[in-house]
Amino acid sequence: MKQNKIYLLLLILIGAFQLSCERDEICIDAITPKLTIRFYDIDDPEIKKSVNGLIVEAEINEELDTVHIQLKDSISLPLNVYDTQTTFILTKNSTDPATSNKDKLIVTYEVKNVFVGRSCGYKSIFKNVTYTIEDVNSDGLWIKSKEVISEHIENENNAHLKIFH
Repeated sequence: MKQNKIYLLLLILIGAFQLSCERDEICIDAITPKLTIRFYDIDDPEIKKSVNGLIVEAEINEELDTVHIQLKDSISLPLNVYDTQTTFILTKNSTDPATSNKDKLIVTYEVKNVFVGRSCGYKSIFKNVTYTIEDVNSDGLWIKSKEVISEHIENENNAHLKIFH
């Protein structure tokens, strides 16, 4: 009889333990999206074209911080979720001071925080995004034109901005 009580108590404890367990939630995809820019040939707008010697720097509190160095035809850049504007300096031919050319890309937006789930918490998305391009050194823009693909940045799977050079 005493053994039956021990087995019953053990069975109740195991059952209570099993019922108290929760399934682990793992955050996989809920990240704040980056701005995705694709570069195209100004002479043939359907052809993607990489930018020679490209360096991208973010202006943060009037200081520059290099965020991207790449020779591909597209880049993904993080936007400041604590502000409504992020400024980037895009330098073409950065390795040659004689032909180096800097343009400023000013990205203005509204930040909206979206609850994803308990494991991920919140992510930020960007609405009503606008882009302004300015010459930094009065040496002429190397960015000849731009085409806005999306005014909202909700994921980074697709490009948001086309830059022609």
